[in-house]
Amino acid sequence: MESELKRNIVDNFAVINISQLEIIGVSEVFSGTEVQYKLSYNRKSKVVNCIDEQELKKFCDEFGFNYTDVVLDINVKIDNEQKVYKVKDIIDYVSEREKCVLSKGKWYIYNSDYIEYLESSLGELDCFEYDPKLDFTYKMYDEFILEKEKKTKEDKDVLIRKYYAERAYNIIMSERYGYENYDRKQELIKGNSVEVMDLYKEKCMYVVKIGNTSSKLCYAVDQSITGLKLYKEGKVFVNNTIDTVVLWIILERKEHIEDKFGKPDVTNLNTLMLKIRIDQWMKEVRKMGYKPMLKINYREI
Repeated sequence: MESELKRNIVDNFAVINISQLEIIGVSEVFSGTEVQYKLSYNRKSKVVNCIDEQELKKFCDEFGFNYTDVVLDINVKIDNEQKVYKVKDIIDYVSEREKCVLSKGKWYIYNSDYIEYLESSLGELDCFEYDPKLDFTYKMYDEFILEKEKKTKEDKDVLIRKYYAERAYNIIMSERYGYENYDRKQELIKGNSVEVMDLYKEKCMYVVKIGNTSSKLCYAVDQSITGLKLYKEGKVFVNNTIDTVVLWIILERKEHIEDKFGKPDVTNLNTLMLKIRIDQWMKEVRKMGYKPMLKINYREI
């Protein structure tokens, strides 16, 4: 199992989910904030702004380590914190061949009974009916950029860099469909900036994520739980009532996952780790006294 994991880290890093939120917990700072991590191995260390394949490879190259051999044992520590993790401790990985899951440094074996249980549990998750007008199309994005270009007179390439996909989508949803945009609205927690959610509407907080890999989409699950904990514990101020927590996933795929009634069927997702994380998220949201819901749309590819 370890050897398969190492091969996939080299050949297909997209199947690996590194959960930076596991390190920081409720004091999580989301993407774009100034968090620093200390990587160390065999008395060599380096400070980086994120933990990803590129930074781990650069660390190994800089100090002459064999990436495949040592990557799982590289130590990770957030600045100003004492606890140290190994990369293996913060990885989520599924081995379909060996029918096992690596989570928080431990391997778990699963069988057909577990898969049946998981799909039955996910069947309890309420989903919004699929609404095709909310899909993220080329036309939608091009019209948005053209409108910004006319208003600001800025160069198109500058605007494309400024309004990356998720930022543009959240703005479009707020301008056209009545959502309140919380994207990039940040609260200070222990000196760190945090985003509680991306969108809000009718007592629902939405965390929006665009992607097609488990590593990208699991991040939205983590962000949703962390934002909700901060809200429930009164550590952030939100001038709205929340009773429902929504994962809004914009899938970058052509195949749809709706059932014959037009409701997304999460069991049709082809990534076991994401289904496991959504199931855990659903239970955690309920435990905190809120209603979990899933919303699915698609990005044109």
